[in-house]
Amino acid sequence: DDMIGHVREMVLDLRPPLLDELGLVAALRGYAEGQSVRTGVAISVEANTDAEQLRPETAIAAFRIVQEAVHNTLRHASADHIIVSVRRDSMRLLVSVRDDGCGFDVAEALRRAAKGRHLGLLGMRERVEALGGRLEIDSTPEQGTEIRANVPLPLEEVAS
Repeated sequence: DDMIGHVREMVLDLRPPLLDELGLVAALRGYAEGQSVRTGVAISVEANTDAEQLRPETAIAAFRIVQEAVHNTLRHASADHIIVSVRRDSMRLLVSVRDDGCGFDVAEALRRAAKGRHLGLLGMRERVEALGGRLEIDSTPEQGTEIRANVPLPLEEVAS
């Protein structure tokens, strides 16, 4: 029963029902609230109203990028606060996750990722690049980290 419960949680984490039912922002807020309750770390979600008008593939990728960034922060950063920002303008989706944690050496982490460690960073980069976008990571020891995804929207998404 415990194993079935654990598998069910993992499946729901990969694609939460709120994503399909209420959209990206509601799913992110639900995820943030659950993680905040579980860990005691304050997590806020900021979004503009246009952030809800996304194709399912884009919304899923954005959710998974935020999920991985928040997971990494909770696991490694000793942060007190995480701010998730989702903004959509006429041509792109901008996703940012920043924290007030301990920061890390980005170049070293990417080197370790290339050797098979820290696959979360590579996974985020691959998701963003699969959508034609760019992932940027800024981190300063003792000053926190910001992960930014800049994703161009397909023409059919831009028109909506």
